[in-house]
Amino acid sequence: MWMMQHVLIFWLSRFVQTGQLTIQIDTGQKFLLNGKGSGSEQIAVSIRLKNSTQLLRLLLRPDPVCGELYVDGDLQITSGTLSQFMDSLFINGKHWQTSPAGKLISHLYKLTAWCRTINPVARSKRNVAHHYDLTDQLFDLFLDRQRQYSCAYFAEETDDLEMAQNRKIARLAAKLNLAKNHRILAVDGAGWPQP
Repeated sequence: MWMMQHVLIFWLSRFVQTGQLTIQIDTGQKFLLNGKGSGSEQIAVSIRLKNSTQLLRLLLRPDPVCGELYVDGDLQITSGTLSQFMDSLFINGKHWQTSPAGKLISHLYKLTAWCRTINPVARSKRNVAHHYDLTDQLFDLFLDRQRQYSCAYFAEETDDLEMAQNRKIARLAAKLNLAKNHRILAVDGAGWPQP
């Protein structure tokens, strides 16, 4: 873990091209990253991370991950302000996108994202089971008797869910000019197939 941490810090140091970022990890390690820029872009900020696994997430996707970690309390600003931290990310992010290191990390992220999209049969079965193999009791809590889960059409404030769902089906049938002798298997996105 120590070696991986230092490799990640090495790459993060390539991100900080201007200003200063101090990263402290709750395990006690402290890393000082100094940029080379000068002038008004020189911002000094210190952050604390709850654990070192957050470093890899920060490196691969600083845009969403910083916000997620901050909101979850896994990233705390210990010196400077949130505004200064965001300014530092923005300024250094512009440099990072055009740097060789940034381009390499971007390609690595895209490769790992592509690998996550590979969906062999076993994974596909797990995904389907996770999504659909749920008890009827669960669906009874929030679906109407016909188990529809599309956007219902509430015409009146007093409409209950079942009335609004039936109104939606009637509106769709009217738009399709369905007659009583026509048959359909299901309305797309409406839930369980309807007789």
